[in-house]
This record gives sequence, structure tokens and C-alpha cells, in this order.
Amino acid sequence: MSHPTLHNPAAILAYIKAGFPLRHFRFQHWTGILLCTLGLTALLTFPLHAQELSLSAALERASTQATELQRLQQQQQLAQATYTRSAQAYLPRISAESTWIRADADALEHIPSLNLRATPPVTTSDYGPIEGIVSGINILQPLIHMEGWMGRAQAGAAARARAATTEWGAQMLILKTAQVYFGVHIQGAVLHAAQQALSAARQALESARANYSEGLVSKLDVSRARAEAHRAQARVYGAEAEVHKAKNELASLLGLNPTEAIMVTTPLPHPLPPTEYPLPQQQRADIAARELMAESASAGVDKARARIIPKVNLLARQQWVNGDAALEDNGDAWLVGVNLEWYLFEGLNRRGEIAEAKAQAELARVEITEKKRAAGAQQHNSLNDWVASWKAWEASRTAAESAVTAADLAARRYTEGLGNLTDVLHTRAELFQRQVDASRYQYHALLAGMSYYLHHGYNPVQGLPPKLR
Repeated sequence: MSHPTLHNPAAILAYIKAGFPLRHFRFQHWTGILLCTLGLTALLTFPLHAQELSLSAALERASTQATELQRLQQQQQLAQATYTRSAQAYLPRISAESTWIRADADALEHIPSLNLRATPPVTTSDYGPIEGIVSGINILQPLIHMEGWMGRAQAGAAARARAATTEWGAQMLILKTAQVYFGVHIQGAVLHAAQQALSAARQALESARANYSEGLVSKLDVSRARAEAHRAQARVYGAEAEVHKAKNELASLLGLNPTEAIMVTTPLPHPLPPTEYPLPQQQRADIAARELMAESASAGVDKARARIIPKVNLLARQQWVNGDAALEDNGDAWLVGVNLEWYLFEGLNRRGEIAEAKAQAELARVEITEKKRAAGAQQHNSLNDWVASWKAWEASRTAAESAVTAADLAARRYTEGLGNLTDVLHTRAELFQRQVDASRYQYHALLAGMSYYLHHGYNPVQGLPPKLR
């Protein structure tokens, strides 16, 4: 029998449905078998009407729909709103008012007046009650407000810290999206490997039955082959559940309907090899956020200390009155003044506030130290993980190729009556595990490269092949 070379998922699917045994597969390159595996998994797992989703589309949707990033953006807006409010420390407050009044008082009763034609010439008159509308404009302009100025500096640093935190969250989201997106591929590869193992187990069961009918093997071989077939079927069911779980996780991250099928169209790429030279370190957004929070805490100490400094405000008012003559003739007025507000003693409130602000500043300093130490460890670990994952992927591809050869040889020997069923089952199990390992190490090496760039202050997409950036 000729040994066909298969280059696309449709050919593999037709070949398996035709009943050809797995040992007749002969692939020219391991790259071909891996890509075909992933493509066939997509055909088997997702229906034709599934929503197609590329990696770029997933990243774009995650930037607008992921709740983690939305939460950070809302926190940034809150911090920016606080900074906007702090402008009251130097901007004027202008208010307008208008009040209708009707009043009476003793000062408006028995008002003496001189009338030479009257007898007696001195008479008294009552001018109340009076009625009218009093309107005015008030201006309060802060002149010296040290506490407010320091509070604005504190709010500004906190707003910039929140912006840096949002930037770091967006970079982390890129890595998480790629992890979840390609996680669907990995679970699909596991499913396909399980389906191959099931097909091989069923063929082994048929061979055992044929050999038993010819008296070449005992009934024990048939029972063991049947048990392995059921075990392979159970692995397929478990792998199918993991595929759906991975798809639902991706749908949850992107805000998609989990009941609608998703087909990831960007194939799992080959990871980039580890860099030969260390990357120049850039300022990481999370460390920048910590430093800005420390700056904000330091400004909080200055704000607490500034409470002892008096506040000086400029006051101005213009007033108009419309109504009875007694009110209108004497009501219009304006004034300008300077107000001094100075709290000389507030119990221990100010002292306690200063102590709290100092404690917050010291805590921020400790958190910066902790973050920088953790960042240094992450940078070293990310490089080690990248190198280790790359080497493991290289070794796993060789192991998978050897497992294919071993499984093919064991099946051929058993068919010819030279081997035993134990070797067939063992090599098939090894082939299944090596195929799964190769896919997972490729996945880990890809994510390790992205993580390496992220922890060195770069966009994690730099860890992807150029065509996917």
C-alpha cells in the first residue's frame, strides 16, 4: 500500500473516515503534522456557522469589552475627577442669589417727621411692613490656600498613577487574551490527539479480535484492547469538555455569547527563539504607577502640614434691591474685603493627620521596593522560562516523531504476529502524551516570549512573530 503525504485537514479527515490505520501516516515535516492537527481540530470541534475570530480581532475586542480594563479605566476617571475638583484651591467661586422678602421691625414704626402745616407739627409715621426683592453676586477668590495647593499636587500625582496602572492593565490584558485565545487551540490539539488515540485503540481492538478468532492470542488481549478503547473514548469526552470550557473562557473575556460557537482562525504560531542579548530595560508602567503613588503620598504629608498656615480669601459683593421705597432707597450696596481664616488649635486632629500621611508615604516607599524586587525576579524568571520552554518544545517535537515511529512499528509487529498487545497499547499511549506535550510546550514557549517582553517594559505583542504584531 502506498503511504500518502497529507498536507491539509480535509485530507486527514477523509483518510481517517476511510478506515486507514494511523500507522500508514507518513508526514514530510513535523510542522505539517502540527498545523494539520490544529486545522482538523477546528473542523471537528466547531460547526461551519461558528463565528470566526482572529487574534487581532480578539485583542481589539478585549480592549473595549474586557471588564478588568473597564474597571481600571473607571478608576482612572475617578482620580481625574478628584484632580479636577482640586482646582478650587486657586479658582474663584462666583454665586448669584435673589430673595423675595416681606418684613417688619420696630425701627420702621413711629418714625417722626416735621410738617409745619399740621397740628402738632411733629408727627409719627409707620413704614412697615416692607416688601421687595434682594439680588446679589458674590465672589470668593482664594489668595493663599497652601493646603489646597498641596492637595492639588497630591491629586495630580494620584491621577497620573491611575493612568500608569491602566496602561499596565492594558498590557497585561494583551498577554491574557493571547493566553486564552491560544488556549482554545491547545485544548483542540488535545482533543485531536485523543481522537487519534481512540481510532488507534479501536483498530487495536479489531486486530485483537481477528487474531483471537485465528487462535493467535488469548481472550485477555481482546479484553485489554476493549478496555483501552473505552479509556480512549473517555479521554475524548474529557477533551471535548475542556475545549468548550476554553471557548467559554474566551467568550467571557471578550463579552461574547457563550452559547454561540467560536472558531479561532489564527493558528498557533511557532514561538520566537530566545534573544541572545538582554533587552534594554524600559520603565515598566506598574513601577511608574508605584512611584507616582509614592509622590502622591509625599504630597499628602505636605498637605497635612499646610493646615497650620492661614487661608486668605478676597471677598466681593454687589447687591440690588427692588421693592418699597424704604427698602429700595437704602438697599443697594457693594463691598470688598479680605478674609483671614486661621485654625490655631484643632485638638489633635492635625497632628493625627500628619502621622497618617507619614505612614502612608512610608508604606508607599516599601511597596516600591517590593515591586522593584519582584520585577527583577520576574525579568530573570521570564528569560529562564523562555529558554526552558523553547528547549522543551524542540525536544518534544523530536520525541513526538520518535513516538510516531514506535507506534507504527509496534502496530506492524502485532499485525504480523511478532509483537504483543502490551507494546501496541503502551506506544499508543506514549504517542498521545508526546503529541499533547509538543503542543503545550509550543504554547508555553510562545507565552514565555510575550511575558519576557512585558516584564522588561515592552508591549507583549513584540513576543509574537512579526506577521501577528
